[in-house]
Amino acid sequence: MNVDPYRTLLTDLCRALGVADAAPLHREGRLVVAGTEITLAHERDVQGEHLWVCVDFGAVPEEHARHVYRAMLEANLRAGGPEGGVLTLQASGRATLLVRHPLTAALGGELLARVLVEYASVAEHWISDAWASPPEGSRA
Repeated sequence: MNVDPYRTLLTDLCRALGVADAAPLHREGRLVVAGTEITLAHERDVQGEHLWVCVDFGAVPEEHARHVYRAMLEANLRAGGPEGGVLTLQASGRATLLVRHPLTAALGGELLARVLVEYASVAEHWISDAWASPPEGSRA
């Protein structure tokens, strides 16, 4: 019997998050954690197997764009690459956090659930801090 570690991880993740049906996650790679949409993708390359996590921060309000984009660039300079997380701007205007995790036996469903809850918290804080800052041109 051939066991797919990625599918097993997704099933264990759903169990840890209390998601009754893992089929949509297996099919689409998307789930909502603490109100934040997160997309998961499996990658296999010469460096091994990886799990890509894409956390949707939402659309950047135009009045905050300059401030948010600058904050994203500054955060990326400190992050140190995909394993530390990279803030990206999608063509749709939505900001996302993109993180790559090595797929190893140490990354189980319980641990991944805790990590995704933390990423959802990061998204919530980022939005409340950067999105809620005074708009460009106004005085705080």
